[in-house]
Amino acid sequence: MPPRPCVTRRRTTTVSLAVASVAVWLTGGPSRCQAEKLGPPRLLREPVAQPADSLFMAAGLTPFQPADVSSRIRRTLLQYEALTADGAWDDAIALIERLQTESGGDLVEVAPIGAPIESQDSVDGQPPTKELPLEKPIGRERFAPLAQRCQQLLASLPAEGLAAYRARIDRTARERIDGATARLDESALVRLVQEFYASEPAADALLALGELALERGDAAAARRWLSRVHPLLYDPWGRPAGASLVLLDPSVDPAELAAAWRQSPRPEGLPVVNANDDLLPLALSRLALASIRAGDLRRAAAETRLLRGLAPDVEGRLAGRTQPLAEALEAIIDEQASSADRLTHRQGPFAWAWSEAVPYEAEPTAAPAPNLNRNVIQLNAFGQPVVINSGPDPTPTETSPTLSAVVEGLSAFYVERGAVQRLNLATGETEPQPLPGVATPRQRGAGPALGDVARRANLGVNAVNQLFVFRGAAGQAPNAAAAATQPVRIDPSLTVAEGVLYARLVEGQRIVRGPNGRAMASTNESLIGVRIDATDATPVRFRPPEDDPPAAVRGVADYQFAGQPTVRGDRLYIAIVRPGVRNEMSLACYAVTSGRLLWRCDLGSGDVESRITGTNPAPPVVVGDSVYVATNLGAVAAIDASRGRIRWIARYPRTTQPNIRFDQVGEPASPCVVIGDQLIAAPSDSEQLTAWDTGTGAPLWSVPRRSDATIAGVVRQPSGAVVVLAGRRLTSYDTLTGQQQLCWPESPRAGLRGLGAAAVVGNEVFLPTSEAIFAIDPTSGSLTRSPIDLSPVGGVGANLVPTDDGLLVCGPDRLRMLAELPSQDDPEPDGPLSRRTEAAPRGLASYND
Repeated sequence: MPPRPCVTRRRTTTVSLAVASVAVWLTGGPSRCQAEKLGPPRLLREPVAQPADSLFMAAGLTPFQPADVSSRIRRTLLQYEALTADGAWDDAIALIERLQTESGGDLVEVAPIGAPIESQDSVDGQPPTKELPLEKPIGRERFAPLAQRCQQLLASLPAEGLAAYRARIDRTARERIDGATARLDESALVRLVQEFYASEPAADALLALGELALERGDAAAARRWLSRVHPLLYDPWGRPAGASLVLLDPSVDPAELAAAWRQSPRPEGLPVVNANDDLLPLALSRLALASIRAGDLRRAAAETRLLRGLAPDVEGRLAGRTQPLAEALEAIIDEQASSADRLTHRQGPFAWAWSEAVPYEAEPTAAPAPNLNRNVIQLNAFGQPVVINSGPDPTPTETSPTLSAVVEGLSAFYVERGAVQRLNLATGETEPQPLPGVATPRQRGAGPALGDVARRANLGVNAVNQLFVFRGAAGQAPNAAAAATQPVRIDPSLTVAEGVLYARLVEGQRIVRGPNGRAMASTNESLIGVRIDATDATPVRFRPPEDDPPAAVRGVADYQFAGQPTVRGDRLYIAIVRPGVRNEMSLACYAVTSGRLLWRCDLGSGDVESRITGTNPAPPVVVGDSVYVATNLGAVAAIDASRGRIRWIARYPRTTQPNIRFDQVGEPASPCVVIGDQLIAAPSDSEQLTAWDTGTGAPLWSVPRRSDATIAGVVRQPSGAVVVLAGRRLTSYDTLTGQQQLCWPESPRAGLRGLGAAAVVGNEVFLPTSEAIFAIDPTSGSLTRSPIDLSPVGGVGANLVPTDDGLLVCGPDRLRMLAELPSQDDPEPDGPLSRRTEAAPRGLASYND
């Protein structure tokens, strides 16, 4: 029997068993996949299995190495632990304050949350068990700024030491925090929390910051501040309380639930200020309100049920007046639940728009170099590249369509024959999209496009003995004249945001001299932003940051853009990489209007999954005041969106081996998503789908996934949100618990498999296969409409792109719009045609019903 967590030492009430049942989902139930058992969610309670072959380990991917991590800090922290053990409070406090002043911006490894919890009594007739920590350090280390770690150490002092520290700072902290609260000065409150986190008035500052975050609609930031007020806002295993409360029986008496919840011991290392119990009801009510704002009524109801048990009669200000908090929240939840079904969106019947599909010229597949498709380059135990014969060519399989299109309003944009094309979704007509100041070829030139580099690559060695790819003939050194005459190439992965089209350009190579005089090839690239409806406007150009002194003088490569940018307001965020034996990754922030670099945040370095195509990070995700980056180098990170400072970095086990096949090109990076206070990602260098706490970076749950499965989107429902993964099969998981909700088709021998990019529209998931598109409910697995025949776009898979009026279907060599049919009850518009009625002026061809 797997170990079961002990919630309380007494079993006198049924609610004790109810709280203990939180661990049922840790052991998992039978998978809905019959033939391929992906298994229950792994709650990180056992060490990661290590291969026994040392040569295999040497050839594997090494862990991510964060920047600015000092071993001297670790030695100082050990000295602090010795002083606190001896009760030398003044010396320990002085040491921590000096360390915070001198090195507060450096990173330090954070101890895992949780400690073994011993069960003295049997549970359901089973012998006593020992609950392991939630987070094991092997492969899942976390790093945070030293200043944050120092304040948490002070807040976790024993009662005598904490009293000595607060006697020194509480008066000053109270005056400054009260003043900042009265002025509603959010930036000042943030600074004061960082400076006086261990003080008693810090809890008031956290509540004020939570209120301000709720007012501006940032539920994730509100949770980050409010959850630090009291230990009871976490469950007995160190996770946010809502993740466990939703699994309990809602019929349990709230008073008994609260009693068991209080009696359950909490693990060490929680990031809380240990406020008094008077502030707990107010913080819990605001957390429930944040869940309502985020649309998670299931979690809001669970948190309100705990609030009713802990403080049934406590009053507070809510909805503009003072009233009982539990009753007011229950009324809001009931009102929201009654209207949830009415607000659930599902589009009407679809039909093919336009009289015919729009053809386009797909990227030609370059023939691999002789014998290269039969050889694999791998690293041996000494880091030396060796060539291994991989046997006969594999049997050709169906390949997914390669066209990548982006949609803005009634227009779609994609790259064809080296130029950007604009497709009118209402009429099906195409035209070139001008890029002022950029001379793009109308026909493919002699040089390879970005997607072909891996197939035609030649290897060279630069001045620092690093492998690099250059475009000359085999055996040639980089040539400055040839590099200068290469045509401009456009990355086919475009981005459009707020009426601006962003395209990454590669304008040949620059040949520079390293410190020993040898030639080094450096990519000359930039990112431009062009207004869609103002073709005569000068585009904004963004360039990778330059070093001082220049990179070539120091014998290293220049920074290059990696992945796609993300635009929020007047700022653009994009990952940048310095290629090398270990790629160094940073996050850059630019001003959208001028292209000026605002800040650069160095994250760290790691081995790349594909030694040839390089790093392919997921696009940054901006939620509220935070930016989240999945590096695909072995770590995820959270950064302050305004100042560019690291909040935390979390590693994950890297289970894949380096790919050095010349005939294989990396797939687009799977996006990461933020739901409430959880960051969910499926990194390309990991075989897991993992969720992290956005406030601390602590891992919450992890489940195995297929290597071809990427995140397609999130479906929000009143019963909870599910994250959808699509590949050859469709799977979905509860975002709070990681429990698998769906695996479709259930058998791999069903004769159906996904082929192309799926799309989430409303509460439906559209999965393309080789012959048809299937619309599926992500929780029940039932078909929500008849399959849609793909023969109008070639019948060999498709990439689906959601639009305002349906789906843009990108087949192997043609595109076509699946438009939503107008309802018969819709009135005729008096003015200009709406988007829905404009979508089909050239005829509609019905799908197979």
